[in-house]
Amino acid sequence: MQKRKRRLISISDKSIIWATISVLLLFVSLEGKAQNTEAILTPKKIRIAEPSNLEFRIKIPKGAVLVEPVWGDTISGKIEITANLGLDTIPQALEKEILLSRKLKVTSYEAGFFPVPPMAFGYISGMDTIYLESQALLMEVDSVQIDPQAPIKDIKEIQKAPILFEDILPWLLGFIALLIISFVAYYIYRRRKYRKPLFVPRQKPQIPPYIIAINELEHLRKKKLCQQGFVKVYHIGLTDIVRTYIQSQFNIPSMEMTTDETLAAIKPHIIEKDSLSDLEAILCLADLVKFAKHLPEERENDLSLDLAIKFVKNTIPVEASNQQNNDGPVQEDNDDEHEDEIQS
Repeated sequence: MQKRKRRLISISDKSIIWATISVLLLFVSLEGKAQNTEAILTPKKIRIAEPSNLEFRIKIPKGAVLVEPVWGDTISGKIEITANLGLDTIPQALEKEILLSRKLKVTSYEAGFFPVPPMAFGYISGMDTIYLESQALLMEVDSVQIDPQAPIKDIKEIQKAPILFEDILPWLLGFIALLIISFVAYYIYRRRKYRKPLFVPRQKPQIPPYIIAINELEHLRKKKLCQQGFVKVYHIGLTDIVRTYIQSQFNIPSMEMTTDETLAAIKPHIIEKDSLSDLEAILCLADLVKFAKHLPEERENDLSLDLAIKFVKNTIPVEASNQQNNDGPVQEDNDDEHEDEIQS
């Protein structure tokens, strides 16, 4: 009988020892979880509808994947989440660990004491999944204090919202569009009433024929075609410039006329006889070069061009001549389009 009692006592002692060891292991496990997760509520005491910051800090090994709870609209029945501020990483001294911070904005619309329950976190490291749990917190919510001695105030009248620029912008744009449409309609009406085109093409200022001719003759001189053996080309170009000038200045189709026809047609328009003689010398020498294969001397080529410039200057209209005397000598036109015509 005594042996049986001793045996029962021995078994009971062993059970107590194992229970103590289990409690210690559980405490160590919970302590380890508490070190890896932390819940922070700031402030813990608020008034109804005031915001409070709820932060969860989770320490996990570097390279592990965090597992979070599913964040809904509430933490508990009375604590609501108003904003999820995201997940941040807090630098750590140990490179093997990282500290993650989940920040939430919370509030409550009832007065009282409301618990923030432990939240279950975890992380996946390799093939293992480790579960963590934050500690519980308590939020105190006070109601708005009302002074019973204060007089009862009537409900405030509905205030008018201020007028913003965004409110008047559509009306402003509509008014501007209406003005534009009205102006365009009036413009079209006026143009059609007086039978005028809607759009008048922009015209370039016309260059006087004598300026074009002198510029082209000077450009021909710079080419030095005779020195390169192109005597015929030189005289063809020279006469083309002179004939084009006659056609533009006197409205005589000299390009389609012979030398004699040109001289006869222009004679009534020329006051000085020397100008007619100069023109005859230019055209006749060019005819000899083109048709009789005459090869003039170099001084004759230069003289022919000088006579052409002299002829153009002597036949400038009176009004243009007076303007030229006031403005100075004829300047070479630098217009790109005109320069292209000369080079061609």
